[in-house]
Amino acid sequence: MRARRGFDLLLAGTVWGAMAYLLGRRAFGAAIWPGLTAAPFIGLLVGSLLQAPFARTEGWRRSAIALASLYVAATLFGLAIGIGTWLGFTPGDRRFPSAIVGPLVGTWWGVTMTGFVLVLWPLCYATHRWLEWRDAQ
Repeated sequence: MRARRGFDLLLAGTVWGAMAYLLGRRAFGAAIWPGLTAAPFIGLLVGSLLQAPFARTEGWRRSAIALASLYVAATLFGLAIGIGTWLGFTPGDRRFPSAIVGPLVGTWWGVTMTGFVLVLWPLCYATHRWLEWRDAQ
């Protein structure tokens, strides 16, 4: 991975972390901080796994990859919150597995049932396109 690609993925993860803070701070409270701390690295991981398949394909498959990357990233974000709570970094239920499962299901619920997926999915697609554009430069 080129250094610029890594920087771009970390930057994208940071921007997505800022959006997660704006959307989830009231729902998670102080427990959101482990997820925010992990957000740049979540961007690095998700981009490393799914950006190349996105760039190689066309049409509806790109939309499917963007949706998959949204839910993979949301899953990792929820896991980071849950692990942070379980380890005692933030207040909340520290019993395993509820410390992990609660934030994970809450993240999926927040993305899906609130309708945020209808806005976040196109933003995820746009993020992949931006990364593709940056690679072409």
